[in-house]
Amino acid sequence: MKTRLIILGIFLSLRVFSQHTGQQSETIKKTFCAENNLETFLKTHDKTGTTGFFDTTNYWRIQMHFESIVKDKSNPLVYHIFGASRHRKTVTAFEGTIRIKHVFPVNDKRYPPGKIYDIDAEYILSEDSTKKFSGKFEGKSGFRLHQNSRNILSDLEERIFGNRYSNFTYKGIWTAYKSRKTIVCCWGNGRLPVPKKIDIGDKAFSIADKYIKYGWKKDNKGNYLDNPSEWWKKPL
Repeated sequence: MKTRLIILGIFLSLRVFSQHTGQQSETIKKTFCAENNLETFLKTHDKTGTTGFFDTTNYWRIQMHFESIVKDKSNPLVYHIFGASRHRKTVTAFEGTIRIKHVFPVNDKRYPPGKIYDIDAEYILSEDSTKKFSGKFEGKSGFRLHQNSRNILSDLEERIFGNRYSNFTYKGIWTAYKSRKTIVCCWGNGRLPVPKKIDIGDKAFSIADKYIKYGWKKDNKGNYLDNPSEWWKKPL
């Protein structure tokens, strides 16, 4: 119970994904999901994966990679995921699903002409249970997409918000298969939803000095030292 209360408190302190206007419509959600394929947006394109944190004591750096995203043929709200996680040099394959829960139309004059959608989803990612220290990721995801007059979707968040960019954020818990221990984790593109005392960067996400030793060390060019390319192809 104590662990759950701590996790709930952390979630309440993080930024809410959808600062939407108006009420969600099931018709809008079903139409949007039926007419659009989000596979390209959900797949990881960075050669070193997506960065996040694992636990809220030391904020260990974690890397996540979605290698394959397949839209379900019978349910357009569901996407099947195959990928891997990397934590403290341990690489573990996983598979699971992302299920679209809400699609909110948004009014925001900062964007070019077209439609803007806030999309909320839930994810479950089950790691290979035969591997040591494996478990299950589950939680909520949020992202925003712009649709132009030709109905083409795009992610304009970095263009609009610059160094405050944050999109395709996943936050939830990881539960160990054997011990049932739960750990808060979060990853995403751009800024992560953490307290200001954790992210002290002005121009980009920058972890506070006390946490650098937990996988966040960088070289003179600003690249993470422990950041192998395509690490998911070389499981340890």
